[in-house]
Amino acid sequence: MWCTPSGMIMIAVGAGLMIAAVVLGYGIQPEMAELGMEGYQAQSGVMGSLSFVLFAFGFPLGVGITAIGAMRGGGTPWRRLLWFAALVMGGVLSAVLVPLIFGRTLGGAFFGSGGIIILVLVLITTWFWGANRARLPQGARFSEDLKGGGYICFAMAAWNLCGLGDMPSFVLSPETMLAVGSLPFAVGQMKSVMVLLLLGWALTALGQRAALRQAARADGVRTP
Repeated sequence: MWCTPSGMIMIAVGAGLMIAAVVLGYGIQPEMAELGMEGYQAQSGVMGSLSFVLFAFGFPLGVGITAIGAMRGGGTPWRRLLWFAALVMGGVLSAVLVPLIFGRTLGGAFFGSGGIIILVLVLITTWFWGANRARLPQGARFSEDLKGGGYICFAMAAWNLCGLGDMPSFVLSPETMLAVGSLPFAVGQMKSVMVLLLLGWALTALGQRAALRQAARADGVRTP
């Protein structure tokens, strides 16, 4: 078994948080749609606030705890996990910290510069992915091809999210969206994002499994 007991416990706790957040989200969705975030919290009191906090932060926190558990399960020392834990907390609190730093108003500079940086990072990732793939023997490239397909899907999802928030769907400008009648297109675009994310994660997971099996075969170990 590759995972230590402490790693398994963390993975189980993280998975539980993720599942709880998703289930809770389905439960509070009708009231949130009727009352809005502030109205729901005001009507539901302390329990409503706690429910919303668990829904908002439970999934990203669970993802982080699960990842730390997987790293710990492989024997990574706790002190080396500190930087990863800091990254996790930054991601969990990003919905609070990013608006505090960059504001809550629409700004072309923020989204425009962010989009350009993503473009550059996609190109850099593709370059390193291709260079790493070229160094591998032919039999070991299948896992990299799968992961590369996942990267492509994530890049396309990012592009569609850009179009969803701004032109042509204008979700972040509801007056414009209603004026130009782009709601049906926005719904379709959001569905395309969901499909791309599903494919991206499926290909990435399959790529990781293929890489594990390749490494296990090289070591003479059988894997499921």
